[in-house]
Amino acid sequence: NRVVKRILVVLGLCVLAACRGSGNSGLAPASRNAGINVLLITVDTLRADHLSAYGYPRITSPRIDELASKGVLFETAFTYWPKTRGSFAALFTSLYASQHGLTVRNRDLPDFNQTLAETFQEAGYRTGAALDNGNLDQALGFAQGFETYEQTWLTGETELERTEAITDFGLDYLSATDDDRPF
Repeated sequence: NRVVKRILVVLGLCVLAACRGSGNSGLAPASRNAGINVLLITVDTLRADHLSAYGYPRITSPRIDELASKGVLFETAFTYWPKTRGSFAALFTSLYASQHGLTVRNRDLPDFNQTLAETFQEAGYRTGAALDNGNLDQALGFAQGFETYEQTWLTGETELERTEAITDFGLDYLSATDDDRPF
């Protein structure tokens, strides 16, 4: 299933409203007892109108439905660039291509950008990601700010193995007891 193959779990993102380009953000480090953890799950090419959480009549996404019922479900979202790299560059930097530098010709995310993961890290969060999408390879600049960045296509032979690796990473990351920082 292409949707499963392209699942991208990004842990440690989303609460901060925007990334800054330079200078001091004015953010104080997060309290170790803040209790505010952030989990961002993205699935490349998944249609919301086929998810139960968004009103699809068949039960197609019970785990996503459960997560949505306990968190924040965004009902309206837009992308200015309908391709993975451009969309994630905008998501990670809150900038347009004319500002973040990733274009059709320059396909890497330039390291002068302040990413959302870097902003979280500076605020005292631990950051980690597990993914199975070569468009977001760390060599292309998308790992900026992540303490851990698991690229499952490098180690998993089959789609099922890569999906299990993402799940195992997420479970291990969420249950870590040796680091009490928010994630």
